[in-house]
Amino acid sequence: MGSKFRIRRLFRPLVQWIAKQLKKIKMTPNQVSLLGIFFALGGCIFFIFFLNYWGSLLFAMFIFIAGILDGVDGALARLTKRASKRGGLLDSVGDRYADVCIIVAFLGHYSNQQIFLGIPLLLWVILAVVGVIMVSYIRARAEAGGVEDCDVGLAGRSERLFILVIFAMINLGLWGLLIVTIISHVTAFYRIYYVKKMLRTVDLD
Repeated sequence: MGSKFRIRRLFRPLVQWIAKQLKKIKMTPNQVSLLGIFFALGGCIFFIFFLNYWGSLLFAMFIFIAGILDGVDGALARLTKRASKRGGLLDSVGDRYADVCIIVAFLGHYSNQQIFLGIPLLLWVILAVVGVIMVSYIRARAEAGGVEDCDVGLAGRSERLFILVIFAMINLGLWGLLIVTIISHVTAFYRIYYVKKMLRTVDLD
């Protein structure tokens, strides 16, 4: 459960190659961050207004690109030595807005299916949003409190996006949402446990 394996590592060669190409055309990390947000929102728009398989497929494609760009901006910042706290803030805040929009878009795509597994779809969406936000918030709060690396648990951002992409591609988006909801909350609770343990170590130091 404490594994720090991340899906994004599988795509690291692609991320590095794209970053090198964007460096050649003098694109900035902040521009890449904004482009990633654009693709995420574009995918949501297709998902909401195309209530068929093509909507799911375009959603999956755009979210996958957004996920790749989420790694590219950091790689480009390191390549160009332009990493900054302002850029990190833009990236982090943009990711949270994109995450919420991605999940809320399920209400639009599945507007004709108000119940999933006996539970209102709105409740699934609310639970997913809370879980996703808490995973990120706990990490940020922990690192601010002296825990250097809290990127632990099952549901990092790359895993969540990858799950949604795969299930949207096979037109089973709600099952993807279900899995993301569950593993987000499991990860949030695990991070709370992990941070409490690490903070005891920090306090002893």
